Amino acid sequence: MRVSKTLLGPGMALFMLGYFSYHMFEGNHGIRTWWVIKRQLATAQTKFAELERTRTSFEHRVKLLHPSSLCPDLLEEQSRKQLGYAHKNEIIVVHK
Repeated sequence: MRVSKTLLGPGMALFMLGYFSYHMFEGNHGIRTWWVIKRQLATAQTKFAELERTRTSFEHRVKLLHPSSLCPDLLEEQSRKQLGYAHKNEIIVVHK
């Protein structure tokens, strides 16, 4: 009986240490979850930056087509593209 009482305290402490250590790494708010969320955040930030560049590019092209700041080269390019016109000596390269 005396041996079990002396081992009960350290045994409980060891059990609690193991329990909390396990959940510190594997739990819903543990270190592994933090790593996964950190990777997801980096991926999302990269995708956001790419989408931001695409949006900026589209905004610039739309601004060039606005009547107050019409770019003649862009207007000609778009009209040729839509109507299918080309000059005699022109070489056309089509990208898909």
